[in-house]
Amino acid sequence: MLCRHTRRLGARVQVGRMGKVQGVAAIVVSLSVVPGVTAAKAEPIAAGPGQQIVGLGRHQIPIFTYRPTGCADPSLLLVFHGAERNAQDYRDYARALADRSCMLVAAPLFAQHIFPSWRYQRGGIVDKNGRPRDPSKWTGQRVL
Repeated sequence: MLCRHTRRLGARVQVGRMGKVQGVAAIVVSLSVVPGVTAAKAEPIAAGPGQQIVGLGRHQIPIFTYRPTGCADPSLLLVFHGAERNAQDYRDYARALADRSCMLVAAPLFAQHIFPSWRYQRGGIVDKNGRPRDPSKWTGQRVL
């Protein structure tokens, strides 16, 4: 499901149901694009806007979060920023939808120095020189 506002901004929004979401560790495990790295358990997400830093090997991945007040069993809304790498803004754009639909928002920041354009925007399908990569190394294989 995409709301009109995020569609206009070009955001990719994925909605899924999770019972009693306690942290974003499950999100980060699925987002791990660094081969051979596992995520550590994240702290519980309090009501309101927030941020967690999750270690992935030697990298730190900020995840901007939002949990509506009075939402005991939220669904999960993953929000992926665009080329401007403004995950905090995308989290904020999704807050109204989260409030209406009892959704926990998680917007990871894929920093340019860790996730260059060939890995993030082009999904790792081609390398920085435009050569096709082995499908097992595509970023999408690790995110989905």
